[in-house]
Amino acid sequence: MRFEAFHNALRILRSIDQHEMVAAGALCDGDQSGWVRFRDDPYRWFITANDDQARAVWSIIEQRQVLTEVRIDRLADQLRAEADASEEHDANDSSVSVMRVAASYMERLMAASKAAADALRIYQNGSASGDLAGRVADVCETTLRLGEKRP
Repeated sequence: MRFEAFHNALRILRSIDQHEMVAAGALCDGDQSGWVRFRDDPYRWFITANDDQARAVWSIIEQRQVLTEVRIDRLADQLRAEADASEEHDANDSSVSVMRVAASYMERLMAASKAAADALRIYQNGSASGDLAGRVADVCETTLRLGEKRP
């Protein structure tokens, strides 16, 4: 398992809702004390859960895991490497330029997506900040505008 997938799984574990736990069979409907134990420390709950409960929660995590085979940051690195290789072989300047612009946009998209995800996690954990929301919205809108200008 790659770091990114593990890190994402920990984030997902922290964000699972009671109704999902019940639907997956990890908790019985109405098991408020079980829910409180999970909500207060999902990591400890998961480690100490019986195998059936842990597998039920793992199924929730797997459903939410983002496919990691196609990653924007890797595509950006690949485009940048191809642009470098193309320059060395006297390739068309416009194709090299397009590759560099695409790589730059992908990096901005990653940064905007990370900022949005971080802000949503803060809201999810009950610590809302209007200033943070505004800054993240600005970054996302700027990134989207950049994408709209490209063919």
